[in-house]
Amino acid sequence: MTTSGTSRREKRRDALLAAARVLFLDKGYERTTIGDIVGMAGGSRSTLMEIFGGKEGLFLEVLRDVCRSVEAIFQTLETSDAAPETTLREFAHGFLAAIFTPETVTIVQILVAESGRFPELSNAFLRIAPEMGQALLAAYLQRCVASGRLRPMDPENAAKTFLGMVIADAEYRALLGSPLAPLLAAAHDRVDSAVDIFLHGAARK
Repeated sequence: MTTSGTSRREKRRDALLAAARVLFLDKGYERTTIGDIVGMAGGSRSTLMEIFGGKEGLFLEVLRDVCRSVEAIFQTLETSDAAPETTLREFAHGFLAAIFTPETVTIVQILVAESGRFPELSNAFLRIAPEMGQALLAAYLQRCVASGRLRPMDPENAAKTFLGMVIADAEYRALLGSPLAPLLAAAHDRVDSAVDIFLHGAARK
């Protein structure tokens, strides 16, 4: 394919992706049709099928796009050489800011609402976001154990525990429609406590 042909294809892809993002967030997965997307973006149904394989492939690409900011926060753990307390605190604040956005919450609400009809979408989301993130955090904790900064632990369980402490009840409250700003502020306020209890425990020494 020529450079100009590649450029045209990329522009078509970007237009379809932008239209799909707007429509999925507004109407949900099931009620958004390929015709809706093509009608907003221009182009043709055959172009959409050629690039994305269908509506499911397009939704998964929107999902990946929305999750990239969350993925970027987890990837900061790969290069951090600060003390675990500092790294985990900075990570937690970035993680909360990335997951409690209107777009991210709406995407998860769509997945929850339609998981019974389209379980493959929910399974894909778990691979793209939570499972990938937990693996990166577990790898960071394992490196801290290997370097002597943290005591021996099961890094996978520890990663899940820490994320649960950071999110607490904010996730399900957000999914049920609670205003995001106060939820996010309260979650940020809990970060220092979550990091302290995770690293040092609650029992008296």
